[in-house]
Amino acid sequence: MKRQKNVLRKLSLGAGNIRESGEGWIYIDVSCHDNPNYVWNIENMPWPDEWAGENQVDYIKSDNLFEHLKPEKLIPVMSECWRVLKSTGILWIKVPRVGPTTLDAAFADPTHFTFFTPATFDYFDYQHKRYKVYGSSYGCKPFRRLRQSVVERFIVVELQPLK
Repeated sequence: MKRQKNVLRKLSLGAGNIRESGEGWIYIDVSCHDNPNYVWNIENMPWPDEWAGENQVDYIKSDNLFEHLKPEKLIPVMSECWRVLKSTGILWIKVPRVGPTTLDAAFADPTHFTFFTPATFDYFDYQHKRYKVYGSSYGCKPFRRLRQSVVERFIVVELQPLK
């Protein structure tokens, strides 16, 4: 895939049939069903330089994908996002939230393997005590948490790699 100069490189992980507006989007999905640019299981690392070279990506969008990761792959996938993002890059994640009124959103789908609360991303936020005490020793790469919100039954977070 040829890239035009000065076009941002943006990855849509687990894109399915969703297509973003604007230039520079590269669609990655484990299934060829929705015709992504690349068929790839993001649990297989390192990701190919062709679409995800080190410090080459400006933006990563993951909309309802990370809950499908095997639990032991969450930290390595987050580390791979950190590796490929530029220092000014953004990782945007949306996942179902586990909470008293949202258990069905997280647990009902038999393909959900990893579960999230708003505190989950504390382990990746270099300023948070959970990162300092636990996350760094677990091998979590440091991110700066730019925004985090609970939107209905979902958590939406924006992270920037600290390099």
